[in-house]
Amino acid sequence: MKIAVVGAGYVGLTWAVVLSSLGHQIFLVENNEEKLKMLKKGQPPFFEPGLAPLLKKEIRSGRLSFFSSLKEIKEKPAAVFICVGTPSQKGGSIDLAYVLAVARELEENLWPGQITVVVKSTVLPGTTRKVGEIIKKKKSSGTEFSLAFCPEFLREGKAVEDTLHPSRIIIGSEDKKAINLLKKFHTPFGAPILTMGLESAEFTKYAANAYLALRIVFANQIADFSQKVGADVEEIIAGISLDARIGGGYWYPGLGYGGSCFPKDVVALADFGAKNGFKKSLFSFMNDYNQNRPAEKLAEIKKKWGEGG
Repeated sequence: MKIAVVGAGYVGLTWAVVLSSLGHQIFLVENNEEKLKMLKKGQPPFFEPGLAPLLKKEIRSGRLSFFSSLKEIKEKPAAVFICVGTPSQKGGSIDLAYVLAVARELEENLWPGQITVVVKSTVLPGTTRKVGEIIKKKKSSGTEFSLAFCPEFLREGKAVEDTLHPSRIIIGSEDKKAINLLKKFHTPFGAPILTMGLESAEFTKYAANAYLALRIVFANQIADFSQKVGADVEEIIAGISLDARIGGGYWYPGLGYGGSCFPKDVVALADFGAKNGFKKSLFSFMNDYNQNRPAEKLAEIKKKWGEGG
């Protein structure tokens, strides 16, 4: 299948390379010139185990090609996956500029015939519909598009593995053509496929990341309480992790959650809650607790050991 992937960041590049390795013809679009030069040489712009050799292999195979814009792609793809970044803005809301820019480019350069547009970037509910509304503005006769949202659930350091062997596939769409195409497309991955509405799929991604961040906050709070009474938090974690309802992942306390996703997604939910009447949401507490924790731990160390350590 011919597939266009827009954005060669962590999600987009991994997705493109893995799809190419599965036999698909991939058109990878990246408008950053320096990144594009690196990619054409087989050099990922970031480190991820196993990605560089797979990138080089797929370039040699001829199945993976690079473009600086969608309009450069002359062959019509069956689907376009939007995988661009959604960074945090001041106040916590996400910046949709890159996502909407791709929508406008599709509006201007939609290929004749049927195509499925899939948002894979992490976006709040309602964004995928907004993408569809933009594309519809200049849709000419002879062009038809279906709309969907399919989130990724990757772990840093295991992105290739998680893409090849996902725990589940979420297809958010209300269009039968998109659902049928994406079900057929994802079946070889061998994972459970769940179909749902656009907003449900968009929120599922946020809910998953926020819950994992919550477990870290919970572990840190239990660690603080344990310290007060002389309990061993690792023993406590071992004691609760064997409960099948709880499990053993994301339990170890420390300075808080970090990375490129958890902080951004939790603060986005906190901002979303504040704008929708939830002034004291759980996510607002999580964000404040996580941001304050490093300074609090540093103060504890200084108090115990002094300024000189």
